[in-house]
Amino acid sequence: MAGRRTSYPMSSNHYVPMANHNHEASDLQDVIETKDQAKESHYFPKTDHDQETSYTFHAVEMEDQRIKSHDFPKTSHDQDTSYAFHTIEMEDEEKRPYPIRMDSLQSVHTTKSEHSETGRSHSAIRPFDTQEEVLVGNSEPSTHPHDGIFWRSPILMGGNLFIGIIASIAHHVFYRCMVGKQVGDDFSQQWTLRYGTTFAFVSQVCLVSSVGFAYTQWLWKSLYHKDTKISVNCLDAAFVADTSVISILNTEMLWKLKLGSLLAVVAWTLPIGSLLTPGTLYVVPSTKSIHTHANVSSLDMYGPDQPARFTYSAPINATDGIQNELFLGPRTIITRLSTATATQGEILPINAPFSNATYDVQFYGPIVKCKEADSATATIIQSLRDESVANITGSITEVANYYYAFVPNLGSYGNSSLPNNGVTVIPQSRLQQPQNASNELWMGYSRYTRSKSFETENHYTVCTLHNASYNININFEEGIQTVTSKSLSVLNSVPYPDINTPASNSLMVQHAYSAYMWSIADLMVGTMGIFQAAPAATGLPSTYFSEITTQIAHTSLLGSSDLDAFFERKSNDPLGNNNTAVSDQRAQDISLAGNATLEELVEELAWNVTCGFMNSNLLSPPVNTSVLSTTSINIYAYHCSTLLLSYGIAIFVALIANSLGAYAYHINGRSHNKSFSAILAATRDSEFGRLLPGGVRGKIPLPEWVLETQLRFVDVDGGGVDECGMGGKKGGGREFRVVGMRKAYEARRKDDLGAHFRRGDGL
Repeated sequence: MAGRRTSYPMSSNHYVPMANHNHEASDLQDVIETKDQAKESHYFPKTDHDQETSYTFHAVEMEDQRIKSHDFPKTSHDQDTSYAFHTIEMEDEEKRPYPIRMDSLQSVHTTKSEHSETGRSHSAIRPFDTQEEVLVGNSEPSTHPHDGIFWRSPILMGGNLFIGIIASIAHHVFYRCMVGKQVGDDFSQQWTLRYGTTFAFVSQVCLVSSVGFAYTQWLWKSLYHKDTKISVNCLDAAFVADTSVISILNTEMLWKLKLGSLLAVVAWTLPIGSLLTPGTLYVVPSTKSIHTHANVSSLDMYGPDQPARFTYSAPINATDGIQNELFLGPRTIITRLSTATATQGEILPINAPFSNATYDVQFYGPIVKCKEADSATATIIQSLRDESVANITGSITEVANYYYAFVPNLGSYGNSSLPNNGVTVIPQSRLQQPQNASNELWMGYSRYTRSKSFETENHYTVCTLHNASYNININFEEGIQTVTSKSLSVLNSVPYPDINTPASNSLMVQHAYSAYMWSIADLMVGTMGIFQAAPAATGLPSTYFSEITTQIAHTSLLGSSDLDAFFERKSNDPLGNNNTAVSDQRAQDISLAGNATLEELVEELAWNVTCGFMNSNLLSPPVNTSVLSTTSINIYAYHCSTLLLSYGIAIFVALIANSLGAYAYHINGRSHNKSFSAILAATRDSEFGRLLPGGVRGKIPLPEWVLETQLRFVDVDGGGVDECGMGGKKGGGREFRVVGMRKAYEARRKDDLGAHFRRGDGL
């Protein structure tokens, strides 16, 4: 085909350039040139007018973007009319001159070609400098009946709103169902967050989409029914305001399209709620309790072979063949645990089944109860106390005694013929050997009549071993134990074992109880007093000092308030002074003892020692019992008010926007969108072709004079946007027209066009 030229008769659907009124044009043919990369001007026959009519053809070459203009002789008419033809040439394609109609509006003046079979009427070209009133005609919007609202647009607007509301409700219900549930592993927690984020995303997208539909309808309603000049720059911003946040800053749009701008702002602010709602589900620490059965330590002094773990006893054979057991003292484990408990002032650690657990245990065990001695016993205690002081002779003597405790030998108690009614003192350092003793502890001590009074009185106490029924609750929280007595029933007193009692399990239990009392009494017996040492030489003063000869100094009982008088001696004592200030060490002892009396502290020590035996699995073998196991877990919590408020505001605003959209549908009488075809249908005015030079081709930025050009919807008499006209009136409608800034942008347009030609862009 290259180099060959073929002529075709012009089809009836091509526009033929006409002279002005009643001019009859000769037959025309399209000439197709297939010559590669060539551009030719094509001439048409002249008419028989006095002057030749000038025709202009534009050869457009797609490859190098250049345009040629071809001038033709003009003919004489009442007014000059120019026509533009464009020859479009593409590589390896035919080129054909196509006359491009410069105006979409039909003029009342038409020309008819002699050879035109269709008798088509063609528009006369409107001069660009025509006055605005002539161009736009009636700018007031006409009233047109509805020509039908396309169902898909309003249904999508309402459907998106409905789905957004459902997603919001589902989000609330989902989070409400998660409240109190244990947080699973990483995978489970991630999916929980994903579900919540999905609900928020769907709600956001649907609500914003519904507002977008409403904004589009309201925008067209504002432009179509409002007699307002709007610049191209404002229209650019308005048509992307719901998708480009920067466009909302256009001041002209904010001023001339106030409600539309507000809808655009709503479309941008609605997603804020979706940022808040996923965070309303959060994790808080909690505990999970489970009832289970587990092995726990429980004191056992009655089971087979269990008493032997407490007492050191030796078998003896009586003359009558009956075997007896001789009690010799406590086993070392009893002494060790008792001393450790007394030193720490608390129950030794018990073996825990779980790090967080609560359970109850019941058992029979020993307990020591203390009471104030009667007058007869008090007299015996004081007599033995005085004897103890008097028995210290030599260069060092005891001048004042503040504490005296001992285990009485009551084998001859009640024999009035013997000193102290037959009561004797068991030596302080008891040996593990047969002896007559008792399961009692007698104490005499000097204490303040009232705190810090420096006036003392002698007080006498008797502590006795008893059997008791224990019911205790043991609680472990993160490994820290708390032992609480639920009930303690003190039963019978337990006497010291009799050597003549036949061996039996009950006798061995008595031995075990006595071993327990022995270990506690050993911590208490002894003295505390002021001693005087004779001078080393004549004429030198005597030396006075205090001395503690009891294991109580190794226990928490040393901080008892009953012993304050010893540590804060009266001013008439050789070492005494009136200073009641407490030393730092004494303050620690008082804090450890809780400033309690000796009677209270001895009973507390006995209770702690008994419970402390559960530290040993030998003394307290495991038993299976019900345990409330508590585990630290994380659970979900939910701030429903934040989610409901966020979604409530978003839905309320979206409902208002949809109401405006529905109103716009009713006023417009049709559905609109912002597609290219919709915008193209509203811009049929030929002046848009002259407004935008060919070199623009959709690129940005547009020249400033283009952006400032004022447009407005106006009524037209024919053509319209569609067959029936945009307003629905047969043969008429409304479309955008250029209505402002004629002279200003004309001058700038000429300058820009000259620049385009100099660059070779063409028109």
